[in-house]
Amino acid sequence: MGRKKSNFVYKYFIYDEHQKHSTCTVNDCGAVIKDNHGTNLLKHMKKHPVQYKLILQENSAESEEHVEGNRKKKSNQDFEIKVMDECINLVTTCGRPLTLIDDKPFQKILDMAKAGCSHSPINSHKIREATQNKADNLCDDIASKIKKKTYKS
Repeated sequence: MGRKKSNFVYKYFIYDEHQKHSTCTVNDCGAVIKDNHGTNLLKHMKKHPVQYKLILQENSAESEEHVEGNRKKKSNQDFEIKVMDECINLVTTCGRPLTLIDDKPFQKILDMAKAGCSHSPINSHKIREATQNKADNLCDDIASKIKKKTYKS
């Protein structure tokens, strides 16, 4: 099964799969266009300026909604990464106990900060894992830099 057709031009045509052509339904126009390609159908719709303008408006509105949805999703992911990094810094750099992350008041603060995000909960277990991963990456980075310096000498 193919992708869902989102172009609004299709609502002005009837497609005959057997004969593989589309028939215009605007004002009993009845024009027959070979196959069912949106661009070809849209070219025909220029002959019907009112409907053509509506199609362009509806298509642009839908694409703007799609772009805005992707932008929100990306900013939510960035926000979640930043919150996680700051929780790691709180435990590692500032020396706060790992149990702070599981405290109810701290969880309420996190919930308020992440309102509207589809997030997975942040808890001490996740912070411990993330801290270990960050430490491992840091150790690997330092080791590779040392190897590069020893080979250069």
